[in-house]
Amino acid sequence: TGVALSVNGLTTGTGLAVSSDSNEALAAGRLASFVHSAVGTTVVAKTGSLFSLTSSITESGTSTQDFDVASLIRTSIHDTVGTLTATGSVLYIENIATPTAVTLTDTTKGIEVLMDADGTGDGIEVTHNALTGVAIDVISAANTGSGQVITANSLTTGTGLRVISSGVIATTGELVEFTASGLTTGTAVRVQTNTAGFTTGGRAVEIDLVAAVAGNGLTITTTGVYTGTGLATITANGLTTGTGLAISSTATGLTTGSLLSV
Repeated sequence: TGVALSVNGLTTGTGLAVSSDSNEALAAGRLASFVHSAVGTTVVAKTGSLFSLTSSITESGTSTQDFDVASLIRTSIHDTVGTLTATGSVLYIENIATPTAVTLTDTTKGIEVLMDADGTGDGIEVTHNALTGVAIDVISAANTGSGQVITANSLTTGTGLRVISSGVIATTGELVEFTASGLTTGTAVRVQTNTAGFTTGGRAVEIDLVAAVAGNGLTITTTGVYTGTGLATITANGLTTGTGLAISSTATGLTTGSLLSV
């Protein structure tokens, strides 16, 4: 119940330093290893955390604090002949659940981020400077679950998902792309409101082109021989006095364009 190692009075130095400088023999070895293992018929319930890193600053004056609580940096330098191939991960997290002829309920999260209500910083910020890199790659093997879920129950006037590009997008670029190569009878993109639906207004999908002078707001293209019932289908089973499809041109109005071209 005590403390095995305590380092106090630290100012500008380092409390614990473990280094392996100019050591090419460190192949499968580790600089540090922390192992926790509990085996028994009934294991005592574990709470809290196995590794705790806490930083707390209480101030009555004025200052600017700019530091990282935890910093993980991996550097690969290649400045001579040959080829250096760098793989692996800067941070690797794995959760293993192994049920053996029993029922195991595992709802462990890979990464959980909890932001305080008084902070306005980002929960997760990913900056990728490689031109051909992928900022976030979600791979899910679930066939009935979800690859990525955004739950914004308290959202009122904000945005659940926003994609912003302040630069110039090339003609072949896309801000959002959905590729469903194995799609046959399913749905690539589905927007569903609540069971009550819209009452006093609202939109399931809104496309605002602002001051666009060229291009298309919505393009549907098929390269094969289409034999279906409609590339664009509008089903309004409960429609009574409303409008299934409304096309309106206001402000400066139509000049040389067409509201509907078939």
